[in-house]
Amino acid sequence: MITDKLTSKFWAKTTVKEHDCWLWKGKPAAHGHGQLVDVDVGKVIPAHRYSYELHLGSLRKTDFVLHECGNKLCVNPSHLRLSHAPRLLEILPKGMKRCPNCRQIKAISEFFADNTKTSKIRSVCKICSTKQARTWQKTHPERKREHDKRTYRRRKKPEREKRRLAALTHYSPDVIPRCSCLGCNETRVEFLSIDHINGGGTAHRKNIKMDFWLWLERNGYPEGFRTLCYNCNLSLGFCGYCPHEREIVHVD
Repeated sequence: MITDKLTSKFWAKTTVKEHDCWLWKGKPAAHGHGQLVDVDVGKVIPAHRYSYELHLGSLRKTDFVLHECGNKLCVNPSHLRLSHAPRLLEILPKGMKRCPNCRQIKAISEFFADNTKTSKIRSVCKICSTKQARTWQKTHPERKREHDKRTYRRRKKPEREKRRLAALTHYSPDVIPRCSCLGCNETRVEFLSIDHINGGGTAHRKNIKMDFWLWLERNGYPEGFRTLCYNCNLSLGFCGYCPHEREIVHVD
């Protein structure tokens, strides 16, 4: 029922923008629509239905007022249309999808891809999905660690080994990964590593705050590194020299 009191309350809680949505400033109901409270009869009226009756005509209880803009808080009469179909059959704008968690209509790009779904996208939006994942991680720390291990073994480890082999090959003195020490011919990849020629390797790895092999790849394999086996690398770190080089000098 249209009354002067409710109409004044309606306009007080409505932000009018020309050629745009009229957003409801009041607290929305659980279903996401704005609501007007008629204290005289103790009745709650959906704001968009009141706007339709105020501007376009009366409604029956069986009538549905749908939002063509997809915004539940909109009360612009030009964005509303009458329908006899249930809300569940409301057709959303093309390329849009409603998140069942936050109840907001968002672009398809705001949803993660999921090949296990028929629609190829997740039903929950990215923001809600991220919040759910973080909540699950906090409440299930042990299961998270197991999940991280499985993910590393299945996906991260092969990628990391591929980057490691590419870096060892690039800084090798040969076409295959090989220790750069003159007296060492170690070619087994399991025994090879990357050495910082000018030292400071530990501090550098801490400062980059990411996987070392990925850092080398993204920076185009910069100068200042070389391929060494673990024995030669540790000897240089602890003793300041490699026994292989002294042996060559002694032979000469």
